[in-house]
Amino acid sequence: MILWLTLAALAAAPSAVADDKARASELMARAGVLRADGRRKEASAELQRAYEIYPDRDFLYMRGAIERELGNCGIAVELFAAFIAENPERRDIAAAQAQIDECEARIPDRPRPAAPVAPPARTTPPVEVPPPPSSPPRVRPPRLSTTPPKDPRVDTVPGRRPDVIVDERPRVDRLGAALLGSGVVLAVVGAGLVGGAAARAKGAEQSGTAGGYRETIADARRLNGAGVGVLVGATGLVVGGLVRWAVTARARKR
Repeated sequence: MILWLTLAALAAAPSAVADDKARASELMARAGVLRADGRRKEASAELQRAYEIYPDRDFLYMRGAIERELGNCGIAVELFAAFIAENPERRDIAAAQAQIDECEARIPDRPRPAAPVAPPARTTPPVEVPPPPSSPPRVRPPRLSTTPPKDPRVDTVPGRRPDVIVDERPRVDRLGAALLGSGVVLAVVGAGLVGGAAARAKGAEQSGTAGGYRETIADARRLNGAGVGVLVGATGLVVGGLVRWAVTARARKR
């Protein structure tokens, strides 16, 4: 009789575990819906119930992320530490440690008493002495020139006809201007890519799972690398344009 009861208990054990896992999965799904609706406190409570029914370490990570969003950094650090204690994969440990570091940075230090500020010393403003009156300066009338104004376009080099018109207006180096303009445009594009990478990396905190956090960080790194490459190319174009202008200006002075 005792043998039959033991065999029946062993047969019923896997079924009970499966039921607990299914119930915990339902609570996790409900927590996701509550979190999406902004009801994070209720979502955290559902995840706590799910972990009590079926102790899965992923529930610890998800609850830690929700508590961090609520500003409860102390609770979040404890949950992430418990997740790491379950010995997950190395990349999951790195993601949890990054969350712990950010939470610890948010915890404010103890306030320190402010140093007493000495009252400002009273100073007597200096007395301004008005300068002595001076006679107005004598203004000489301008002299009238009897020679006609010289046309800057007329070439007056000795040995050359004075009626030859030389256009001495500065010419615009189109190649230098094109290089400089392209460099500026690429610099704006590169800065936009780098800024987008920073925004995406900051948005990785909203990921509910460690896998989502890692994928968002990887995308941000690729986007940042592309932005840096574009900025390097833009720098080369700007430097090339400036060098081109300097060489052209030196050639004109000769």
